[in-house]
Amino acid sequence: MTRPPKVAVALLVLLIAIRGQASVSPCENAKVQLETLSAQLELYRAAKGSYPPADRWIEALKQGGMMDRKESVLDPWGHLYEYRSRGDDYELGSLGADGLRGTEDDQVRAEAFRWKACRVKQGC
Repeated sequence: MTRPPKVAVALLVLLIAIRGQASVSPCENAKVQLETLSAQLELYRAAKGSYPPADRWIEALKQGGMMDRKESVLDPWGHLYEYRSRGDDYELGSLGADGLRGTEDDQVRAEAFRWKACRVKQGC
């Protein structure tokens, strides 16, 4: 499997950044994790020609070598990151501290990363 050098380097930088997130807010940590997951999805697409199916995206990333088998896909609040494949694009996000879809504290990747503000009272 050939990995695009720029994406591989970006993924490495993001993984190192995640390891040093101890003093960062949960919202900032979620942003870094989502960026890492996005890079892993791009690696998968580069290798396989499409994004993984939504019903087994985590398994596909792990089997494809884009994600460590022991790597967690839980956001800082303990919720599974949400992923939906849309053909040549995808939706990826966290439900935030409240665990509810469509609320102010959601962290969403849509076309380009545009982050909604996390509320202080929601754990950020």
